[in-house]
Order: sequence, then structure tokens, then C-alpha cells
Amino acid sequence: MGSKTIECIVKLGGSLLDYPDKLVELCRLLSCCRARSFTVVPGGGVFADSVRSVDRLLSLPSSVSHWMAIKSMDIYGLLLAYLIPNGRLASSLSEASTLWLDGYTPVLEVYGLKELRNLPESWDVSSDSIALKLAQDWSIEKLILVKDVDGIYSVDPKIYREAELIPVVSISELERLGETCVDRFFPKLFRLKPVRCVIVNGLKPDMIRYALEGKNIGGTVITS
Repeated sequence: MGSKTIECIVKLGGSLLDYPDKLVELCRLLSCCRARSFTVVPGGGVFADSVRSVDRLLSLPSSVSHWMAIKSMDIYGLLLAYLIPNGRLASSLSEASTLWLDGYTPVLEVYGLKELRNLPESWDVSSDSIALKLAQDWSIEKLILVKDVDGIYSVDPKIYREAELIPVVSISELERLGETCVDRFFPKLFRLKPVRCVIVNGLKPDMIRYALEGKNIGGTVITS
């Protein structure tokens, strides 16, 4: 099955677990979205946070904590495959493609994917960069990063009331902003092979549907 069968990666942030009702609503919506073929890549959320806690306690080697965190994404993936009414786990792009054509919504198991083996083993690399790396390697047209905020802001909107949403941000601007809702390695990886990328708010499920349909939406578009 060719890589073109899947046109989009939808990365569902682990922060959405803090809003269980909204997460369930979003998962139900995803099961009905068929305008563009996609596969879900899970974030880490509380499962990755537990790895961070153990890392702090035991000062783990970066190689160990990195792969434990990636394994935590698969735990979240198991949950998402359950919450999405027609969700099914996929261990490869070809399996995801087959599931999509059979009417299912594929959720990727990422730990065993060889494409991730040459990423830095660091907390700077999270599910954002992992989703981007898969989109790059698999020549997937679009990446939708689903967060619990509307997109990239001038400053942290959870701390500063004067934070302003940036509708379109270049990679250079993103690097200058420092800490944002995407991981630190993301800009460097994006420079290697830009992908059509948009950040949307998962607490507003219709935004994801609009993004999949290619409509103008709220959020932030990342450009080269």
C-alpha cells in the first residue's frame, strides 16, 4: 500500500486528557471525518509525565527516558483507539492505509517504527517532532497538531493575559519565540523538509474537521 493513501497525520496532544469530555467528543468526531485520509499519532500526556517523574528520581540515561517516553505514546494510543468508535491500532503506514480503506480510523503504534531511530534521544524531542518526522519520511501532505490552546502565541497564554495568537508563524519566528506549545527540536527538524503544518485547538473539535477539509480556520499555520 503506497504512502499516498494516507494524506494527513493528526497528532492528538496528551494535554487533552485534562478535558475528558472534550476528548471523547473529539474522538467521536474523528470517527466520522472522511474528507481526507489520515492517521492519528498520539501524544504522551500524563503517561509521559510519569516517565519524567521517574527520570527525576533516578537520573536515567537520556536513551532510556527517551524510549520510555515514546513507549508512553503507545499507551495513550491504546486509549485513543478505544475512544474513537471505529479506531484501530496500526503498526505501520501500510497497515494504517489498509485500515483507512476498510473504513476504520487508524491510530499509530510508534515505538517500533524504524523512522524514529535517528532522532536525538532527548526531552527536546516529543510527539510533535515524532509526528513531523513521520510526515517527512512518508511524504505525507499535511500535519495537524492538536493542542489544548489555539496555536502559537506571542507569550504563554496560560500565564499572560496579553498573549496574542499568531495566525501564521515562520520557523525563524518560532525559534525566536523560545518556549511554545511545540517541542524544542521541532523547528530544526522542520527546516530539513517543510511540511504543511497547522496547530488547532482540540477543545474546539470543529476546528479539526475544518482543517481536514482544507478550510480556513482559527489556529496557527507554520511556514518555512
